[in-house]
Amino acid sequence: QREIHDISSGNKPFDPVYLIMKKELAEALKARHIMTGVSSYCDLVDVKDESWSKAIEAYIYNQKFNLFVDEDAYEEACQELAKICRVHGFYQIAIVDTAKLLDRGFEAEEGSVAEEIETSHSGARVYTDFLLGNLMKCDTFAEARSSGNGLLRDCTGYRNYASFYLNERRGSLRYLG
Repeated sequence: QREIHDISSGNKPFDPVYLIMKKELAEALKARHIMTGVSSYCDLVDVKDESWSKAIEAYIYNQKFNLFVDEDAYEEACQELAKICRVHGFYQIAIVDTAKLLDRGFEAEEGSVAEEIETSHSGARVYTDFLLGNLMKCDTFAEARSSGNGLLRDCTGYRNYASFYLNERRGSLRYLG
């Protein structure tokens, strides 16, 4: 009941350990006189068309919880997060290397799932393009197969010469946006 209330109030049902770790990372960086925000990918992006939300959430699953810090804080943040992960025994998050992604210049293909993600954060944009930029939006399995790398709204798709079926439960709770 509490989770349903929190979700309907706009609060996301984050794992409490995740929130503690995110806070500890921010505090550790601040203690080292590194002034940077610590942001979750899922808080930096929005899904344009709700009909794609479940499939996108299921496809990227844990990656939606990855963190962003200022580029100049990246290496120290990674060192600190490694310590924090060991303390809490929680290893499902990472810090996105925005500088390397921006250097590579990933751009989403026309018609890709990345087009369904809106963001004003340059790091989140390039991360989205990296994650979803070559995954095509498809309405039928035949389209997904023809594309070589496609996703359908029903959490099915085709990649690497094989069909796939995502666990819909992984997309049922909405974190993106």
